[in-house]
Amino acid sequence: MKMKHLKKTLSIIVFLFAIQFGGAPRVTQAQTPEARIPILPIVFLAGTPEEVEAAGSSVPALIKLLNHPDRRIRSSSANNLGGMGESAKASIPSLILLLEDKDMIVRRCAIYALGRMGDSAKTAVPKLISLLEDVDSEVRWRAANVLGQMGDSAKTATPRLTLLLEDQDSYTRMNAAIALGGIGESAKTAIPNLTPLLKDEDSDIRGSVAYAIGQMGPSAKNVIPKLIPLLKDENDYVRKEATDALKKLGYTF
Repeated sequence: MKMKHLKKTLSIIVFLFAIQFGGAPRVTQAQTPEARIPILPIVFLAGTPEEVEAAGSSVPALIKLLNHPDRRIRSSSANNLGGMGESAKASIPSLILLLEDKDMIVRRCAIYALGRMGDSAKTAVPKLISLLEDVDSEVRWRAANVLGQMGDSAKTATPRLTLLLEDQDSYTRMNAAIALGGIGESAKTAIPNLTPLLKDEDSDIRGSVAYAIGQMGPSAKNVIPKLIPLLKDENDYVRKEATDALKKLGYTF
């Protein structure tokens, strides 16, 4: 399925979706390489549970609610902790445990929160890698997204992310490519798997793969002949990413 271009004004859009569906907006192409797939907060149409509102910005209180029997309270608490960013890093051990929650919405919210915790959340890498095999595609792409933002610290995710390039969900495949690019040269073993995807029918995947290859350093120079045809791609996003990748690989125009 083709993804449409979204302008940078997307940042003013309120991302709303019902907990029973749990679908998040899919953002592509308009983002810069550093923030192409933003860590989308999960906002529920039904509002914030009273218990979570009462906890306010109290990190200890919200951590306690992560163990609440109501999945909606667990989800909302994790979401709120994520919104607080690194100031809520004391919640990281509890959020890592929440990655094993039986409810997919809760798992998604835990991933989102960990993605907002900065370097302190790198202890979550092993659990996030395991979620690359989750039955829920959104859990898979969110996990890939966060791993990619952890850079070289997530290099052990390279084998699993490489396998994810063949995922049945195109958005998950795209996030896997971007994550490998985020890991950079430490993910260079994925180059042979990335290269064929430069001819993928989905422009988002072609562009994301071009971006990823451009982050792989000297080991990717042999892919330059495969990138050159993308300079004439019908899609401007693909052309831009191919141009940037070629420049990073030392190609002279």
